[in-house]
Amino acid sequence: MPFNELHEWKETRYAGIFPYLIVLINKNQWVKLLIGHFGLAFKIFFVFLLMVARNVSSVEQLKNVNHKEAGLILGFKKFPNVKGVWQWFYSACTLNRSLSICKTFFRNQIFCGLVNTFIWFIDGHLLPYSGKEKVHPGYIIHREK
Repeated sequence: MPFNELHEWKETRYAGIFPYLIVLINKNQWVKLLIGHFGLAFKIFFVFLLMVARNVSSVEQLKNVNHKEAGLILGFKKFPNVKGVWQWFYSACTLNRSLSICKTFFRNQIFCGLVNTFIWFIDGHLLPYSGKEKVHPGYIIHREK
């Protein structure tokens, strides 16, 4: 489990990732979901989160990441090198769990009320105008009482 070690306060350049982690762990039960579907291969998703939050556009660019600080913020004892990240990636891919985790994730979102299954209707106000550009076509349906 990530974050199961007690650490003293340490400075890290990757602290901006922690708010993402808090929301994913608290609101979405993300770690529980990942471990349930991927076991130890869940770690690659934390690497993806690091990549998104820090605008790292390829796995190869992870060679520029401070491995000690990144591992600390993601709850790992050690952040792997690029070859290790690729091993994590392929170990998760070979499980073929992407469809089942997507279904479970969105089912949880609906169950928790974070998304809704209904279609969103507006109440008669529609202004399909976008600044100085030509007016775009728009459609609205009024329900008669």
